[in-house]
Amino acid sequence: MGEPPGRRTWLGKMARKTLRHFRAQVQLLSREHASPVRIGIAVGVGVMLGCSPFLGVQVLLALVLARFVGLNRIATVLGVQISIPPLTPVILFATAQVGALVLRGHWLPMRLAGFRGLPAARLLADLFMDMLVGGVLVGAFFAIILGTVTALGLRSFKSRRNLLEARPAPLSRLP
Repeated sequence: MGEPPGRRTWLGKMARKTLRHFRAQVQLLSREHASPVRIGIAVGVGVMLGCSPFLGVQVLLALVLARFVGLNRIATVLGVQISIPPLTPVILFATAQVGALVLRGHWLPMRLAGFRGLPAARLLADLFMDMLVGGVLVGAFFAIILGTVTALGLRSFKSRRNLLEARPAPLSRLP
């Protein structure tokens, strides 16, 4: 036995209403602070956060920072995606190495034996600081590149779209 017809209709109406509301919210978010430059900056901020050692809370930090600073939240969250799982170990390794080079003047050892004798708490604290400092430098490098590419790409896309919309309609042929 199925559900009574009245209930099915009510559930369908609620589902459609919820879907319309969700779509409206996504459209509103996509238009939020949507100039090419501001979206480029938002992507750059997201990339910076994506290169930070704050794994697991990067998206939350991006949303809070974007809201606080007035950036497009969708673009900021998309920028954080630089640290997707296949790239996460590479980014963590690069940030730790750059941070160690800046803070101590040498690369981190590539063998486990180079870390023996250090207390675990000190090793973790040093590694976190290496990734924090390296994350700022590596993140800034990639943020500038990806934010600029995003802004220029969006500017080009919008100018092409405006050109297409500004073209006069073709004249109809005379008989």
